[in-house]
Amino acid sequence: MGNVAVNKSVSPPGTLDYSNENISDASIPYFDGLKQTLEYLEVPMMVRYSLFKEFPYISLAGGFSSNFLVGNTAYVLNDNGQQEIGETKSIKPFMVSSSVGVGVDVPLSKVIRLNVEPRFKYFLNSVSSDSDFSFQPYSFGVYGGITFVIK
Repeated sequence: MGNVAVNKSVSPPGTLDYSNENISDASIPYFDGLKQTLEYLEVPMMVRYSLFKEFPYISLAGGFSSNFLVGNTAYVLNDNGQQEIGETKSIKPFMVSSSVGVGVDVPLSKVIRLNVEPRFKYFLNSVSSDSDFSFQPYSFGVYGGITFVIK
């Protein structure tokens, strides 16, 4: 996803001192790899359209989400696991993503339905502001819950 800004107080044991460098996966000769983790707080705005008003209750859902960066950590990987070394540089603090899904509701009673919705999510632009690194995450998830019908 980008170069890593190494925390100056961290030097992985048994290695060269990387505390004054920006590193990438290719520049770590003594490790199995580099793991970069980003965490976002998502605020979704979804629209749902019911295809059928009677059983089977099937709906289409789509929309956009605001994503706020709340975590940015980089790790080196070796035989003993992983060790935190810093964070990925040039990560945008705010992103917009899109979602689309198909939902199915199964009635449990006259007013309660169990719902399941497979959903595909895609970030609309790269999470990195560095033009050398273009990374647009996507995910597929299955969401579920209970719906209360009020007539």
